[in-house]
Order: sequence, then structure tokens, then C-alpha cells
Amino acid sequence: MALPESASAFLAAQIERLRQVRPKRRIVFPEGDDARVQSAAERLRREGLVTPILLKPDGAASEQEARKYAALYFERRRAKGITAVEAAEAAKTPLYTAALMVAAGDADGGRWR
Repeated sequence: MALPESASAFLAAQIERLRQVRPKRRIVFPEGDDARVQSAAERLRREGLVTPILLKPDGAASEQEARKYAALYFERRRAKGITAVEAAEAAKTPLYTAALMVAAGDADGGRWR
């Protein structure tokens, strides 16, 4: 199905705007094990639109990053009764890791379901 001319013009303008952004925005994809997401992320990188960060369920963050994200999550949620151990476990999941990367400034944005 072809896009209306106005939609095509809008998308072309947005693509050109993204190409001008320096440094490229770092976008985190928590479902990095999905072939469709990998394909889309590769296309975005190849076209010079963003710098994609793909997270995978088995791809653990470094020890230092894991501690940083767990501490950030604990600080934000301890008033709700979460423990440091629970925060560390939650921060290991890709969706939470992605959100915490944005909150920590390690990514500029994300794509969530």
C-alpha cells in the first residue's frame, strides 16, 4: 500500500532531519534477539539515522553497568518497598535495562512494546 504524498514528504523530512543530528542518537532495543528488530536496527544504522543498541536476554551487561542500573532502580523504587536484591534482579531484564540506560544517560531513547 502506497503512502499518501503528504505522509511521504513528512517522512522524508524527518529522515533528513535525523541525518543532520550529531552525534547520532543512541536508541536501545530491548528485544534485540528478534530478527525483525535486528533487521530494522541494521537499516537504521546503515542509513545513518541512529546508533542502535540491541539488548538480548542472554547478553549480560558488564558488572559495573549492572551495579549502576540496579542502584538507579533501587533509588527510584525503594520508597515503594523494593529491596536492593529485587532491584538487581529487575535491572537484569532487557526491558528494565533499556529504560535504565535511558535514565542513566547511556542511551537517548528506546523502543518499547
